[in-house]
Amino acid sequence: MWSPLQHVGAAQRARRLGALSVALILVLSALPAHPAGAAGPPIEATGTYTRTSIAQSNIRTVGGVTLLDFTETQVWTGTFTGTVAGRSGTAELHLVVFIDTTTRVLHASFTIVGGTGELATLHGHGTVQAVGGTGPYEAKLVFAP
Repeated sequence: MWSPLQHVGAAQRARRLGALSVALILVLSALPAHPAGAAGPPIEATGTYTRTSIAQSNIRTVGGVTLLDFTETQVWTGTFTGTVAGRSGTAELHLVVFIDTTTRVLHASFTIVGGTGELATLHGHGTVQAVGGTGPYEAKLVFAP
């Protein structure tokens, strides 16, 4: 004889199996597509960040926080002086910036999301602290497929 309790038990087992399948897919998708040995050695990057131009757009305030889009041209000296580990190209960064508009102190974190030329396989992340558009940066980088 069928009872609602049996149905609930079967539904819970199906949900657990579904959740286990999703968890397994997530774990497998997190595994590297390339062998760990395929990446180059880690590079500790340090130097100075200097903003040379900025164009702001889409300025808006949401809940007391000002948001905007911007295109910025920068010069990175030190590890990023035209090359990274002797390789040249263009690196595209995703930059998250927090600016104190009173003191003009900028705190930022960045992730390398793309590149061209010999920097097409550059990956990494770092931080910048600047006042008035210039200041030190540090990053951890690696060349990997």
